[in-house]
Amino acid sequence: MFLLDEPLSNLDAQLRDDTRAELKQLHQRFGVTTIYVTHDQVEAMTLADQIVVLNRGKIQQISDPQTLYSKPANQMVATFIGNPPMNLLHATYDGTHFQVEAQPLPCGDRLRQRVNLTAGQRYNLGIRPEHLQIASEPNRGHLMANVSVVEPLGREILIRAILPVERGAAPTLNLQVNPTLPPRPGDRLSLQLDLDQLFIFDPATGNSLI
Repeated sequence: MFLLDEPLSNLDAQLRDDTRAELKQLHQRFGVTTIYVTHDQVEAMTLADQIVVLNRGKIQQISDPQTLYSKPANQMVATFIGNPPMNLLHATYDGTHFQVEAQPLPCGDRLRQRVNLTAGQRYNLGIRPEHLQIASEPNRGHLMANVSVVEPLGREILIRAILPVERGAAPTLNLQVNPTLPPRPGDRLSLQLDLDQLFIFDPATGNSLI
């Protein structure tokens, strides 16, 4: 058995990528059981067959990388795995919609069948950046947000948008858009959410309700 404790932490970015690929090849060649400790989720996702996610010394979930990404056990795992991280929205269910900062977000029949929702109850909603897009027509999306930061990445653009609030800290949404028509800081966007990809977490425990 091999034990590797953050072996790439002091390398520069290019050397880290090259060495990570070499470690993967060595493991595939020799098949030796390896315990690899890292705080870098990219290393964990690309190298591991099984990942043990720890938080303050307690195991949160043990699973393969894709299951961790698509079926996180709780909010901590959901926001830790994935880059850009999952968006979190604080919402109240009114019996038909989720109220997100005074904006109504539809709750489909499929979601209601999977989760026993209670009117008046608060929930934390999770949505990954790839499941958000700019609505094809203004004011036809689910949520309105204001662009705060535009980060060009070549094949895509990362947008950070802020939901308008009357008071308190404004929630930030990350989304990835096509680079051909990038919005600009200050633009107001109508955002379409893939409602079938919503995660629901218990605000008190952080546990996934789906």
